[in-house]
Amino acid sequence: MTDPFSENLQAVGTIVTKAAMDIFEKCGNLDDFCIQHVGQVAVFGGCNRLLFSPLNGFYPDRSYCTEKFLEAWDRLHKEIGA
Repeated sequence: MTDPFSENLQAVGTIVTKAAMDIFEKCGNLDDFCIQHVGQVAVFGGCNRLLFSPLNGFYPDRSYCTEKFLEAWDRLHKEIGA
């Protein structure tokens, strides 16, 4: 018997992970992509950290990001109007 909640949670996790990978690729840092977990927040990236929470969506942890990544993030964020 399958658990619909688990299936939906896995689907959401896949969508969020793919979106994070796309952001890292568009910011020119796909090689820095990884997944970490800190409290209730998903953390993507090593040197450059992109955070995700259901309430706030994606946002960079500016204290961990390089200037290059932040400039690319700001450009991308402005382009998509988020």
